[in-house]
Amino acid sequence: MWGNSPARIPGKPLEKLIQITADGIQIVVPWAWRGPVLLAAALAAIILSARMIPPVGRFFASLGLPETTRAELRLDTLPKALTRPLVALWAALFLALAFGILWDLAKLVLDVTGGADLTHGTPDSTKEARADHRWTLLTLTALTAAISAVIALPFTIIRIGHSRRQTRTAEENLTTDLINKAVEGLGAEKTVRQNGEERTVPNLEVRIGAIYQLERIARIQAQSGTEQGAADHIRIMKILCAYIRENTGPPVDLNLGPWPAQEEPQSDEQSEQLQARILERNKLREKRLEALARDHAPRTDILTALEVLGRRNETQFQIERKDTRPGQELGYRLDLHGANLQAAALGHLDFRMANFGKASMDGVVLNSARLNGAIFRLAKMTGAILRKAYLDNADLRGVQLEGADLREAYLVGANLSPASLDRRDID
Repeated sequence: MWGNSPARIPGKPLEKLIQITADGIQIVVPWAWRGPVLLAAALAAIILSARMIPPVGRFFASLGLPETTRAELRLDTLPKALTRPLVALWAALFLALAFGILWDLAKLVLDVTGGADLTHGTPDSTKEARADHRWTLLTLTALTAAISAVIALPFTIIRIGHSRRQTRTAEENLTTDLINKAVEGLGAEKTVRQNGEERTVPNLEVRIGAIYQLERIARIQAQSGTEQGAADHIRIMKILCAYIRENTGPPVDLNLGPWPAQEEPQSDEQSEQLQARILERNKLREKRLEALARDHAPRTDILTALEVLGRRNETQFQIERKDTRPGQELGYRLDLHGANLQAAALGHLDFRMANFGKASMDGVVLNSARLNGAIFRLAKMTGAILRKAYLDNADLRGVQLEGADLREAYLVGANLSPASLDRRDID
């Protein structure tokens, strides 16, 4: 030591630690001992912090990549390949700072207990010792601030995660409320007086507004890119499909009777009679279809809902394709089976993969519509206009297509057996 020569305790194991000088008893830790002692102290501090500070413990646990820990620390949004290096970097930074703090603390203790000439010794040695002491204090202050920030990092991440979850929950609740409010609008009615009597009729203005509101919500949710957004989009599509199915009313029977051609004519006279019957039937069919379009076309709210379904963008369509489950391996299909769509004007709309099975679609207008992969099994499509429609891979088995206009339609891969194609137009 400095100053007077120290007197040691001979023959004792503590002689290297305890020295007696004229200034008193001093505790001196040899340099060879300081590294292992400080390392052990740092490890002890880390273990205690991992047990006493939950986020620190979670960070160390996340080195094993448990899913619950990754989700709580918002590490699930990162690729797993990056999670280990990031957590290891945080742990290494924490270890280095903790080791530095313990080292400086030990150095300060040693300085105060006599490891440096802070008050005694030559002026030069005292000045140098005090400067070194001040530098140690500054370093300790900086390391303490740094390790505080490092320890606060998990708390900050968890707090941000909680805030995000709360915000997402609030948004989901708001979306649910908006959907429920719009659904209430789908059942709006009003009282009108007709022929001196009051009766209740659908309030079309309110219902159409509710349908447009559902369309807007579905688009916003689909664009959000979240699982909940995709689920909300599918839910709205199901609501609109159910609304169409339940509000279209029973179909009108065209009463055309069986097709006149039962067997091949055996003579010119029979052939002429057959042609006359077919011509008469064609005129009857056209007359009935005109009356159907004039008197029994779908209500405005039904057409609006159909147009909303047919205006789905590609993002919405891809969400439907990804909604797979047992029995729905090709994704969600617009469910319009059994609906009465007679004389509906649906040209240029997108009904890919939709289910129109057993639907009444006499006189429906689907020119240039996208119907790829759609199901029309056992549907009634007498006089349907399908010119330039995309029917690739469509299921048309058992469909009644008498008088249908299929000119320039795309039918690659379509299943037409055993469809009724009497007098169809496929130029």
